[in-house]
Amino acid sequence: MAWIYRYIRADREEIDMGPYVSREEADKTSQQHASFGAIVSEAPIEVPDDYRLYKGEYD
Repeated sequence: MAWIYRYIRADREEIDMGPYVSREEADKTSQQHASFGAIVSEAPIEVPDDYRLYKGEYD
């Protein structure tokens, strides 16, 4: 299993960030991201290793 967090881009689209090997790593990175003004939409969540990250509208 892997960990991700989600944040809301300036265009208001929620995207996935990660994957991270632990919840602690994902949480630390999301806090750093938030310190730059990013809106982190939720706490890190666990996803399967083959989870496809959502980085914006797919083709």
